[in-house]
Amino acid sequence: QFESNVSLTGANADKRIALTPSQQKKALAKFYAYLNGSSVSADLPDPVDAACKSAAVQVSKAGSRAVVVTGIQDEAAQGLVLAINEALSSVAFDPFAPKLIRQGNTKAVTDLISDMKSGSVGALIMSGVNPAYTLPDAADFLEGLKKVDFSVTFSMKADETATATQYIAAAPHYLESWGDAEIKKGHYSLMQPVIRPLFNTRQFQESLLRWMGISTSYHDYIKDAWTIAVLKGFPWNKALHDGVFTRDYTEVTEESIAVVVEKADVSGIETVPTGAMVRTLAAASSGGMELTLYSKTGMGDGRQANNPWLQEFPDPITRTTWDNYLVISRSDADALGLKNRNVDNGALNGSYVNITAGDVTLSNVPVIIQPGQAKGAVGLAFGYGKTAGLKPEMQTGVNAYTLYRNFNNVQEVTLEKAPGMHEFACVQLHHTLMGRGEIIKETTLTIFNTKDASEWNPVPQVSFNHQEVPAVSVDLWDEFDRSIGHHFNMSIDLNACTGCGACVIACHAENNVPVVGKREVRKSRDMHWLRIDRYYSSEAT
Repeated sequence: QFESNVSLTGANADKRIALTPSQQKKALAKFYAYLNGSSVSADLPDPVDAACKSAAVQVSKAGSRAVVVTGIQDEAAQGLVLAINEALSSVAFDPFAPKLIRQGNTKAVTDLISDMKSGSVGALIMSGVNPAYTLPDAADFLEGLKKVDFSVTFSMKADETATATQYIAAAPHYLESWGDAEIKKGHYSLMQPVIRPLFNTRQFQESLLRWMGISTSYHDYIKDAWTIAVLKGFPWNKALHDGVFTRDYTEVTEESIAVVVEKADVSGIETVPTGAMVRTLAAASSGGMELTLYSKTGMGDGRQANNPWLQEFPDPITRTTWDNYLVISRSDADALGLKNRNVDNGALNGSYVNITAGDVTLSNVPVIIQPGQAKGAVGLAFGYGKTAGLKPEMQTGVNAYTLYRNFNNVQEVTLEKAPGMHEFACVQLHHTLMGRGEIIKETTLTIFNTKDASEWNPVPQVSFNHQEVPAVSVDLWDEFDRSIGHHFNMSIDLNACTGCGACVIACHAENNVPVVGKREVRKSRDMHWLRIDRYYSSEAT
């Protein structure tokens, strides 16, 4: 994994290389050159060059069972990765079954705002979006909204956009709604409500049906549409029970090809030679600190910011709750005089910085010094800094969307230390072993070759009949001695667990556990019934 911020994927990778976004482009060009047997000049440190070569060898060995993905928001990078997967004949790459995920259209959004400001938009209907919060030029959007004759927002709450429109149409929660989706061509999913709507709401789609003069319910509309266009004789109740219906596309017909062309119109798109893409990536450069904007595992894009469970959910990497923050490497923090320190009760505090990108400055952003963060790169999460429709205690963090210029998640920024220290609500410090002894079983090659295994890999102890015994002495097939009494335990397959924390929230919700708030989390009074601790290790340590 080549990345700037420490992601959950990077933390689980067999090999992780910390690089700035511009260095990642160079690494991709170098990786392609090694994979293709060609050469390209890219200014990379020797260890990174070696990692690119090693990755190319492994991918080449895997062949069609390999897949290469990139999060770099760059046409050359995306095009080169597609070319690599096509050359590998990757089973994950199927041009006849494209992923029909949600896509953005920067030009369409820009044109809409321009038309709104000129007064040429008569009506604006919005559902599932909050542009007054998520747009970097939200002020322009709000200015244009005032010139729209009719505006309505379908929303569950009075968010930043809803409070600015003329009408708010109360929409149900998605778990109270019917819906369908085609995430991948030929793979259809049905969504059915788990409960009746708690309030007097109506789905956006059903309102459209009413306005079109169609009196049928949206449930009946979906059922009829599926029966005619999707299922074609397959039982509706069976599809609803399974939740998914897959159409067989193993035989490519003229009809299916026509559908693909219709959905993915490539007319007018200029084909860029692979060599040109490689040269463009290899020449990537940066003039300063590089900021990567990302979505946190728990909070996402911010639409669930009014959910206190997610506010108090510890980030899998930083283990911090109730905040977003700038993650920065130790060396960059030292150069700027930024600190993290623990107060007498163990709670974590951190410095503030002002972040400037172009003519936009985001002030008083708290800092967390992140082990594994690429030098010369920083990260800040979306989803925080919301104010509308939230109680004061839920209005946490800063709005990173203001730095999302040109809808690019990588920005060149300057950092300036600001006065004061921020109080974080962090649930774990690095050395909280909780009596577990050595968490990470690791050793050096010298010790591995010269010492007995019992010295570097001792047999773990387990609880059996309320006593600690060697794990190898316990027989899983022996009958449990019930005279000893109840003995509850839980076993987690650490080879399957990625540390995402979904089970933490699931347990929290299942047992309806309350939140305690930021102040109490700082006192280590968090009430999660499950805990996934994070520990750092590297080849250097």
